[in-house]
Amino acid sequence: LSLGAGKAGITPTRMEIYQKAAVTVANLIVDPSRRNFIITCKPTDERAADRTCATKVIGDVGRLLSRKPLTDDRRDAYVEQAVKAADRLNDFYAGLSVALEALLVSPNVLFVTENSEPDPRNPGMERLDAYSLATRLSLFLWNAAPDDELLKAAENGSLQTPKGLARQVDRMLASARLEDGVR
Repeated sequence: LSLGAGKAGITPTRMEIYQKAAVTVANLIVDPSRRNFIITCKPTDERAADRTCATKVIGDVGRLLSRKPLTDDRRDAYVEQAVKAADRLNDFYAGLSVALEALLVSPNVLFVTENSEPDPRNPGMERLDAYSLATRLSLFLWNAAPDDELLKAAENGSLQTPKGLARQVDRMLASARLEDGVR
């Protein structure tokens, strides 16, 4: 019973460490030598905000970091941060870095939370929702966040079927990531 009843807190010192790490990671993501790896769109003008490109990047990166899609409201709040910072700094990538930093220190990224839903196969019982199941599987087998394929299985509902779950577990067990995760 006590396995899933853990509580977590962050001291101000630990939060400062996370904040500094978030700045470093965000700056690495937007660095000209690395930005094409994660940033899959180009702003219309690098010296100005580009809401469309920022929305795409924040949505894509937020989904991976949060281990589930961001709600429209949360995504739009981060995009607004990127737009305001880009306007202030006259630099799309600097503005995007500010929003990515905020995303990296959000509780949904720092903490693993699990959600349940009614289990259609067992009336009156609960089961992990698909994203919580994907996260739990990935952390257990790979000691890492779910990859794009596992998140897609959660999104399309196949992870909640016995066949889909078995397919993903088999894929994860066959992955080179298993050895690192088990270690």
